[in-house]
Amino acid sequence: MTDFQKEVLEAFLRIYEDWGEELWFLHGDCIGADAEAVRIARDMKYGIWTFPPIHTAKRAWVESGRTETPREYLTRNHNIVKACDLMVAAPGEDTEVLRSGTWATIRYAKRLDKHLFLIYPKHT
Repeated sequence: MTDFQKEVLEAFLRIYEDWGEELWFLHGDCIGADAEAVRIARDMKYGIWTFPPIHTAKRAWVESGRTETPREYLTRNHNIVKACDLMVAAPGEDTEVLRSGTWATIRYAKRLDKHLFLIYPKHT
């Protein structure tokens, strides 16, 4: 994630911080944005719920309060969307990309009519 995306994610997660109920941050356990987002959510005392990929080469192996069975990327991403009430995505691009797991997951969330918050990268 860009520094801008990290700042916006932190501000967004703070909105829910004092809701008085247990909050879970669901993620796909990949190096990069997933691991960065988990660090932010964990610092705010969100529970961490991991949906790992079956392929481990790019897995972050973050410590979680709850971990699902590893799945293929597409299945794993669909499971995350189905399990969440609100999806936050920080794509690497300002416009939709066809051959992108992040964008495919965003499209799936839209199909399921999930609440969706996109944090686009800020270009200077």
